[in-house]
Amino acid sequence: MESAKQRFSKEKLFSFIDELQLDLAAHLKGHFCQRFGNHNTFVDFLEHAFLISDALIFGLQSRFVEKSISNSDADLPDFAARLLQMQEYGEPVSAKIRRLREVLLLSATFHAKSYQAAAAGDFRRALRYHGSAEIFFGFYVGAADGVFGQFSASSIAATGASAKLARDPKQKTKAKVRAYWERWQSNPSLYQGPEAFAKDMFRIFGPESDVAEDEAIQNIESPRRWHRDWKKAKIDATQLAE
Repeated sequence: MESAKQRFSKEKLFSFIDELQLDLAAHLKGHFCQRFGNHNTFVDFLEHAFLISDALIFGLQSRFVEKSISNSDADLPDFAARLLQMQEYGEPVSAKIRRLREVLLLSATFHAKSYQAAAAGDFRRALRYHGSAEIFFGFYVGAADGVFGQFSASSIAATGASAKLARDPKQKTKAKVRAYWERWQSNPSLYQGPEAFAKDMFRIFGPESDVAEDEAIQNIESPRRWHRDWKKAKIDATQLAE
């Protein structure tokens, strides 16, 4: 019979995997919308992929491994073939764009497999499929720079990060506090505890410091909360590794 501790561990693991999947899903949905012009395309694709994911993975992964660009999509189901053949910004689809789309669809299909495995309680398989989805999404993001230019994934991410900093200059301060926190984790003797750390950060980056007014920490609760969030994330990652 399963103990309460085992049930709690499974619930935490399921929650952790779910967070990973939701994060990747948000990225995939955005790129599906960018490539195919409709945010519903990702959801529609997943509904089909859940049913025949193994066949879809085999067809797409074979092309990836063989480094070949197929002129025929007869080996793929119709819903996937239509996405590969869809025009890009009103222009005929080039071989490079088709190649990138294959990798994006492959990432999404492994993502669907990860969801299926997690729902079945097979967390080891869910993590393995999620890892494959992340890897292929990484291939897509890296290769997209040379094909899509200003419309590439990294360009959009950089623009988004710059916009976030412009909207909230305190993000720059938070990043600096994180650097102090990481040094403290490597050398615990730097601070006696969380409160000492928070007070020092408020001294360095608070209203009375030399930091620009719009970048300054306005209350000591901010570094306290950041510490709690970072510590929890680190503990969760360590427990998963064990």
